[in-house]
Amino acid sequence: MVEGWELRFSNYLKRMKNTPFVYGESDCVSFVAGAVKEITGKEYKFDYDAEYAESINLLEEAKKLLGNMNTNTLLAQRGDVVYTIHGAMGIVDDSGTKIAVMTKEGMRKIPMTHCKGFWSCQQL
Repeated sequence: MVEGWELRFSNYLKRMKNTPFVYGESDCVSFVAGAVKEITGKEYKFDYDAEYAESINLLEEAKKLLGNMNTNTLLAQRGDVVYTIHGAMGIVDDSGTKIAVMTKEGMRKIPMTHCKGFWSCQQL
């Protein structure tokens, strides 16, 4: 993980707060990839058609890239990549209490109970 990642991650979330949704640029996958880069310094490229992706394809692609998903959702913490019950990718926010997701209305925060599974940022 990058030194000072906590502040970098927090600033990234602030920058993305009012960013409009654009497929392939600021959709849920691009949003998560940007957050992961702030946290780990690594770039992840998902191979998917952003506008027409089925959630199962997104999950399978995430598993190929990130490994097996942890389904013990009570262990998810700040900076972890999340797969939501809505079939979208998100990231546990800087408070560690909500999931930040990119929606058609921009970045929103949803309850942790919407987490279906996650990948630890410490293992990316």
